[in-house]
Amino acid sequence: MKCLQLPSIHFMPLINVHSTWLENYAFGYDLIHAFRPKTVVELGVFWGGSFFVFCQAVKACGSETICHAVDTWEGDSQAGKLEEETFQAFQKHRETHFADISNVKRMRFEQALDSFADGSIDLLHIDGFHTYEAVKNDYETWLPKVSNGGIILFHDVKVINQEQNFGVKRFWEELKNEKLHFEMNNQFGLGVLYNGSELPPDNEFLQTIFKGSAEELEELDQYYLLIKERLISRAFVQMYYRAEEQVKYLTHRVVDLESKIKNKEWNKNNSL
Repeated sequence: MKCLQLPSIHFMPLINVHSTWLENYAFGYDLIHAFRPKTVVELGVFWGGSFFVFCQAVKACGSETICHAVDTWEGDSQAGKLEEETFQAFQKHRETHFADISNVKRMRFEQALDSFADGSIDLLHIDGFHTYEAVKNDYETWLPKVSNGGIILFHDVKVINQEQNFGVKRFWEELKNEKLHFEMNNQFGLGVLYNGSELPPDNEFLQTIFKGSAEELEELDQYYLLIKERLISRAFVQMYYRAEEQVKYLTHRVVDLESKIKNKEWNKNNSL
């Protein structure tokens, strides 16, 4: 597989939100292009970083995919409380850019189970509460909903945080050898599990990530590292320009207020 021919070589996120998933953006974009799932379900959406990448990839490759966002948007004790504005911003972005290929289920994960038939989900992204018990429960309760040949993603499989009782890493280490798997070698880690025994023989991307040689996986790792650095650099540039525009606005505002104050003082002195 030639990395420089992957769709992500030209990828730039349409929507920039705060997300530790940024280091996986390019991989998620390529996965949608290569896998072309009919049904994507994300458990734990928050600001929508990964969800919007999936949606953007669906639009770009023209696949017949519907992406489902499942979350309460209330936050939790690990990630912190979310304000209503977070959900409203997510909805605004989704409705503006991806209303025709996505929907929202604002509820707890277990409440959304009945919305999906067994074996109907092709790509399941588990990114909810990160204790061992929670991620194990999410996997076991949602696994029957995943299709034969479907893919399950686990975020934060490299994170060790005993203070907040993170357990995704422990669960991933127990689970991964049961099935074909792949792991993104980055800061937070992304576990990719194949729910089947036979890969599509003509799907080069899936064959590479799940059965590639050490040299192929190293090349892929280096490629995604470079794309991550490009995306991070671009995000910092955008932050700089936004800050610069804000400074310009505030400077003009200060000048305007000072002018009004001077005029008010001049009028007051003239009236004496």
